[in-house]
Amino acid sequence: MEWIVDQGKAGEQGGFDALDGILGGYCKAWVDPYGNYVDYEGEEIDCDIYYDDSICVDTYYHKQVRVYDEHFGYQWVDSFFHEVYYKPYKVPFQKGIVAVNCAENVHCEQTVWCDFDHCGEGYIFRRFKIWQGCPPQDGYHASGHIPDTIYRHQKIWVGNSCKLDKYMFHVPYDTDVYSCGIEYDAKGSGNVSGAADPSITGFPVYKFDDDCRIVGVGYEDKVFKIVGGDAACYKIIRTWYFADWCGVKGGDYVEGVGKWWSKDKGYDFYCVQKILVYDTIPPECIITGPVAAGDTISAAGCEYDFNASVDVSDACGVIEYYWELKDVTKEPHVVVASGYGDLNSETEDAFDISVDGLSDGYYKLKTRVTDDCQNENYCEYPFHLVTGKKPTPVCITSLTVELTPWDTDNDGEPDTAAAEVWAYEFDRSSQAPCGYDDDELEFAIEFLGDDEDVLDDDDEDVLHVGCEHAGTQMVRLWVISPTGTFDYCDVLLVVQVNMEGCGDISSAVRGSITTELNDEIEQVRVTARLQNGTELNGVTDVAGAYAIATNVLNEKVTVTPVKNIGYDNGVSTLDLVKIQKHILGKSLLESEMRKVAADVNSDGKISALDLLDIRKLILGKTDQFDKVGSWKFFNGVNSQESYVIENIAGIMDIDWKGVKMGDVDYSNDPSQAAGRSGKSLVFNVDNVELIAGNQYRLDFKANNFNDITGYQFTLNFDKNALRVLNVESGVVEVSADNFGLNRIEDGMLTTSWNTAEGMSIASGEVVFSLIVEATGAASLSNAITVNSRITAAEAYNSADQVHEVSLSFTNGLVETGFALYQNEPNPFKEATQVGFNLPEAMSATLTVYDVTGKVLKVVEGDYVKGYNQVSLKKADMKVTGVLYYQLDTEAFTATKKMIVIE
Repeated sequence: MEWIVDQGKAGEQGGFDALDGILGGYCKAWVDPYGNYVDYEGEEIDCDIYYDDSICVDTYYHKQVRVYDEHFGYQWVDSFFHEVYYKPYKVPFQKGIVAVNCAENVHCEQTVWCDFDHCGEGYIFRRFKIWQGCPPQDGYHASGHIPDTIYRHQKIWVGNSCKLDKYMFHVPYDTDVYSCGIEYDAKGSGNVSGAADPSITGFPVYKFDDDCRIVGVGYEDKVFKIVGGDAACYKIIRTWYFADWCGVKGGDYVEGVGKWWSKDKGYDFYCVQKILVYDTIPPECIITGPVAAGDTISAAGCEYDFNASVDVSDACGVIEYYWELKDVTKEPHVVVASGYGDLNSETEDAFDISVDGLSDGYYKLKTRVTDDCQNENYCEYPFHLVTGKKPTPVCITSLTVELTPWDTDNDGEPDTAAAEVWAYEFDRSSQAPCGYDDDELEFAIEFLGDDEDVLDDDDEDVLHVGCEHAGTQMVRLWVISPTGTFDYCDVLLVVQVNMEGCGDISSAVRGSITTELNDEIEQVRVTARLQNGTELNGVTDVAGAYAIATNVLNEKVTVTPVKNIGYDNGVSTLDLVKIQKHILGKSLLESEMRKVAADVNSDGKISALDLLDIRKLILGKTDQFDKVGSWKFFNGVNSQESYVIENIAGIMDIDWKGVKMGDVDYSNDPSQAAGRSGKSLVFNVDNVELIAGNQYRLDFKANNFNDITGYQFTLNFDKNALRVLNVESGVVEVSADNFGLNRIEDGMLTTSWNTAEGMSIASGEVVFSLIVEATGAASLSNAITVNSRITAAEAYNSADQVHEVSLSFTNGLVETGFALYQNEPNPFKEATQVGFNLPEAMSATLTVYDVTGKVLKVVEGDYVKGYNQVSLKKADMKVTGVLYYQLDTEAFTATKKMIVIE
């Protein structure tokens, strides 16, 4: 209306016409002989009009609604409803009439103005000026009065006659929220934010927007903790307050002074919303003991002091724990010990369990962890304890004996040589079982044979050594307790013939086995096969030396070395890079031995088929090559894999060169391994909240993919959260041959890719994608991780430098500051990865030390901005148990705990 009035004030005829149409105007009329107002044609004028107004309507009715009762849960109850709405209403009105007798010479002019307040209420004023345009004439009016100008005024009130009512609002329903705990408004209002913020749970909505009022809406929360039971964790009583600032009560409001609804007359109405906060995800717990769960603990003493550590985690905070250790050897099970405690989730993420004085038996440790919303989870750790049943052998690893010449026929010439080695000579400090003294131990010794795992009754405490044993022999020392139980350790016996007596020993084979780079190869079993089919064996020692006394003359002897352990040792995608370059002629392998190492299918040529076999081994699809063993050996005489002596007549020195199959860069030798760059190849992955049943495309995007010739890693994923359906190429062309899917059911996926030339991919481009289906609710960043559990996590540049491989989750990691993350996996047996975040590229040092503070490993490097990752191997630290790792930069230091297990 105010706009229409403004149009009229501006002299716009459209504004006047609109006002006349809504509020009426004046029309010219004649009075007929009967006193009726008629138009120029004599038709009677209808002066009645109607104004379109509206009125408030209150409606009352009953309806069943679902409400929550603290004692009985949700119920349907009858509820009384009061609904307010506007109903159109026509107000009878009349036009203005001007009686004339000269239509052309009577004029009407309208002036309009208004007075509205800030709420849109007020008055419209209209003044009508009516005058004649004909000049006065004699006898025009009998009274002698000559009409000239007449003024008429109209005053219209515009306002709201309907008082504010809470039923004029759509108010938010009572609702449930699934969240961890309560998050309060950072401004200190005391109201709840986070998952229970009104932007999520709903605001009241005023139904009308043109009814001349200014509505004030406010709220305040009261939070109640629900203790016990399986219902919600918290109840929030949210009270919504409503005020009409154009009404009387609204006049008390002073903007910026406190909460207006706290005043006696600050609000008109209020309503209450109930919000229940649930946390349905139980905490996680992992028990780490002295052995793997289900394994046997062998204790030397009569009693054993058991210690275990329990790592716990929960997004909402673990508040208490309970544990009990049961002896389950007999029924019913007996609780040996128990305990309980509380955890401050902000400072504690683990607790320790100690039980002293355990004896033999089967035990089960069970823990219960409870979070702040009474969600519970249980962890179990069964183990078998054997105390003092078997002796503990502690042996000298190697002894050397020299054969003494014997003259058996008294002809003055030694014709043989021999020696005796007593079993106890190999004992260093073996321990007797519980209840016995170490002096009561007995010992037996034997050469290793087909039945070396069995202690025979005829095994003696002395070993008779003759000329036929010349060289290095593997023997077994048995340590026997007074009760008849036993254990053993395998040791080396080096038999030397430095004097006369072994005339026939001149018929012997000896030598050394080394790599192309002259590094000694130990644990190679060398077989000398005699003409009659007898096989004599020797084993290379740490110096790569072997010796086998054949004890025959002028007979044919075939010598063959074999080593078929550690197929994957030293084999990586970097070998594939070098072999592919060789196949394409870009960079040939440097020696014939390396070419032999590349031909793993033993077809006499290097081809893509060799690449396929090597990649299968890298990905863990197989644990050995089909056509060749782990090593090949070539003698130094005719470069064959066996050496045939046609008529052995002396001591034959036969040296061998060994080559590790598949390892063309000789990385099985740590001294020859490619240098570490100290950098990480990072894949960016968008973090998502997984919802069970939904499928997701996980794009592994380039971050710093610059000059990369290959990469490989193991992708571990929580099989309770997702399963892998398919893999797809991105910028990098990949196929099923590049992935190991054989351990998908165990939550592990391996991958290996390489190219002959360094490749760079723009940041954000998709390298490859995984299609997965969520099987449970979880954050993706908590469900997948890169490690070296099967395939070592490595990447390579064109200079053959080795990078680490890591994942960075968008919105999942701290991208702008320092952060040191928990190692993964933890606990670990072989290797683990430590991730950390840096705000910019800088140098950093990672130090690992034991509980005494002894430094075990130091890794220094220059790292990129953002997420970085360092791999640690158990073999580098050579200890088990609880360790600590610390990240140091110029501006940041952080320390975390990790656990190494057998």
